[in-house]
Amino acid sequence: MESEKTYFYPVLSDYDFGWFRLSGPGLANCMFVAARAYILSRRENAGYISPTWTKLSPGTFLRREKDKRVYFKIFNELGIKGLKKSNCCLRKNCAPVPGG
Repeated sequence: MESEKTYFYPVLSDYDFGWFRLSGPGLANCMFVAARAYILSRRENAGYISPTWTKLSPGTFLRREKDKRVYFKIFNELGIKGLKKSNCCLRKNCAPVPGG
């Protein structure tokens, strides 16, 4: 049954709001966390929830840097995304894979 299935969700930042996250680690460190969650989901025959790649860092805007490093739409989304992602996380049947 779908509701009893376990999902792995890579948590890339402490302030993850589902569609965007505030600050947090850089792109390379996030890729390690996402890869670890994806491998765990394949190994455990579980679902994979797509991580929140879009990042808003206030410092890049305050310093007027050219590259804002928001990482918007640079990856093909694997796994569950959108409203189904929110629903899975709210039902508490996802196992967060923390970074670090």
